[in-house]
Amino acid sequence: MTNKQIVQKFYEEVFNAWDVSKLDEYMLPDYKQHNPTVEDGRDGFVRFCEGFFAMHPKMEIVHIVEEGDRVMVSSSARWMAASTRCATSIA
Repeated sequence: MTNKQIVQKFYEEVFNAWDVSKLDEYMLPDYKQHNPTVEDGRDGFVRFCEGFFAMHPKMEIVHIVEEGDRVMVSSSARWMAASTRCATSIA
């Protein structure tokens, strides 16, 4: 499985299923978060997800690029208020 496929699977199994139970398959305990509003580490990501998932988001990958061992994602999220926000993630 390529890194790009792993990231796509992560989006479906974690973000779109609103489920952090498989997070051990994707993230080390000392994960370094790129978002300054989210704590570093897997536990910090789980705490972020508690609030994020409460908004019932549906994540869509708009663009995904793999170069070497890096994957860049541009995605959009839609939730109950039907608003859209875009973010860029680098995994």
